[in-house]
Amino acid sequence: MKIKWYILVSLALALAGCWDNGQPEAAPESSAADKSATGEKPVRNRVVVTVNGRELHSTNLNERVEMLVKVSTIANPKMTLSDIPKLRKRLRTALPKMFVREVAFEEFVKSENIKIDEAAIEKAKKKFLSGFGGRMTYDNLRRKVGSLAAVMDDFVRIQAMEDAVRQRILEKNPPNLPPNYAAEQIKRIKAYNAEMALTNAAVYARATNAWEKLKAKENFKLVARQFSEVPREAKEGGDWGTLGLQQLEPDEDLVKWVQKLRPGQFSPPIEGDNGLMILKVNSKKGDDYALSRIYFRLPMFQELVDEETLVKRKRQQHEQAVLAREISAIVKAADVVKPKTKKKAHNKKNKAKKKGDKAVDSGKKLRSKEAAKKNGTANKSAEVKKPKVAAPKKVSAPKVDKPKAAVPKADKPNTKADLKGKVKKTDSTKTK
Repeated sequence: MKIKWYILVSLALALAGCWDNGQPEAAPESSAADKSATGEKPVRNRVVVTVNGRELHSTNLNERVEMLVKVSTIANPKMTLSDIPKLRKRLRTALPKMFVREVAFEEFVKSENIKIDEAAIEKAKKKFLSGFGGRMTYDNLRRKVGSLAAVMDDFVRIQAMEDAVRQRILEKNPPNLPPNYAAEQIKRIKAYNAEMALTNAAVYARATNAWEKLKAKENFKLVARQFSEVPREAKEGGDWGTLGLQQLEPDEDLVKWVQKLRPGQFSPPIEGDNGLMILKVNSKKGDDYALSRIYFRLPMFQELVDEETLVKRKRQQHEQAVLAREISAIVKAADVVKPKTKKKAHNKKNKAKKKGDKAVDSGKKLRSKEAAKKNGTANKSAEVKKPKVAAPKKVSAPKVDKPKAAVPKADKPNTKADLKGKVKKTDSTKTK
């Protein structure tokens, strides 16, 4: 049986917490000395996260990451080298969060006085080995993991602890279903399905009416605009677009009718995965078909099951809701402290540097303005005055006055009396 590696990793992430019962062990000094002797830089054992006073160190995190990577490669020997860095990155992100959960659960175990026996450990081992499909025993896996076997043992212990916590939460929060719950649910489902049956008959009658109109040679687009229950398709006369057979393959009846119909022909009402429809083939090109349809929505019926199944489903829903609520409350109660990273400090330095650069630039601009005022105030004033004398504005003004100045017609004498008056004036001046 072929087991994909990411299935095992998903199980590992679900089980993951941390692995030390007390304070994590520091990195051995000999390993750092050996690395310095070989010219390599020693690994710094930094604190990744602190939960309720307990620290998760980078060395412990690396051990857990490498253990899960090793188990994944054993589960799938064909795992590519390009997958391993991605897996490591994902685990480095997930495991610190799992450590918070593990410490919070240990506090809950102490407060509730929960004891984890060997039977719980064995059950957790079987759950851990489920990713191998029964082809691996726990002892064989320990031998293959090698020096990381102790890390894997603690990983399984944490899973047993989580199972015990879930069991105690469910014991404290029973479902408390009423005795007639299943009978009432069955009665409700039957009433609902009876109502939906009437709706279903009405939909079929409507589809049959549309089909009769098409058989009477009414225009398909007009019938689609009247009956189709998809607004966009009804507006466009039932146009469904161009679809290939691969897009229609899940619905076998629909594929059969598409292949059977010739361009221009339409089908009777077809019930399939997409509902009830009258299908029309407009054109065909290879395996692509230009289709139109008149679509009718069918009601959804509820599954009618026995009383035992109804009660089981209700309990599962209750357990999921209770576990999500209570586990979230337990984890939120933990005191989590994350150390400041160098990246944030570096960003702060960059921001301060940028602010300093801006201050320096603004100071330089002020000095240059003051120097310009002292040395070239006259030139600046002249340069400012020049744009104010806008010649086009003054020239354009007389354009409005031209019609008024070019009206001499009003001054000309239009009557004989005016002409006589002018003649008399000239004669009087001559006699004088």
